[in-house]
Amino acid sequence: MAQQPMKIYYVFILFYLLNSIFGGSYQRRLLQDLFAEKQHDKLERASIDNSVAVSVDIGFNLLQIMDFDEKNQVLTTNGILTLIWDDNRMMWEPADYGNITKVVVPSTKIWIPEILLYNSVDEEFDSLRPTNVNNSGINTTMSNTEIELTSYVKNFKWDLKDTSAMINLVQFDCCPEVFESAVFTIQIARHSLDSFGNVTDTKTKNNQRNDIQK
Repeated sequence: MAQQPMKIYYVFILFYLLNSIFGGSYQRRLLQDLFAEKQHDKLERASIDNSVAVSVDIGFNLLQIMDFDEKNQVLTTNGILTLIWDDNRMMWEPADYGNITKVVVPSTKIWIPEILLYNSVDEEFDSLRPTNVNNSGINTTMSNTEIELTSYVKNFKWDLKDTSAMINLVQFDCCPEVFESAVFTIQIARHSLDSFGNVTDTKTKNNQRNDIQK
């Protein structure tokens, strides 16, 4: 009797825990000073000097390759885009606030750079959504020339071969400004599942031969 190959299923469950800080008198006073006393306005660029561009470091953390439509050349991924910048208006002396070194606030309360994913194929994605005009006040950088893979979960169908990340400078005929774009490249290859099947078939044939010889 031929031996049936064992099927193994892997289930990955990812839990994302958002950092939370329980408020106290020091934190309450710190938030009051940062947002109320300093009259913080989220529309103002994160720079004290208007002539200095805000450096924004861009990175991408790839979590999983969900699917690749070869016919339509559409890659579906699960990942996190990271943006890191310094906001000089949100600085404080920890000793004045019970040695607090960090606070967690909603992103809707602070200035964030206007960075848009312009080649999305999501039908609900609006590439023409209104954005603030602040291109001249932002300097995009990349401290890592590769995609972050520390939390990457392997795909059963596609093997991840290589990644790269770079900043491109583009100038269009319509406009004199030079536009910056962050380009993340993912190189994949189809995972061969035939080897598993071939091994199974070979074992099955060997078993049949042994039975005949006996």
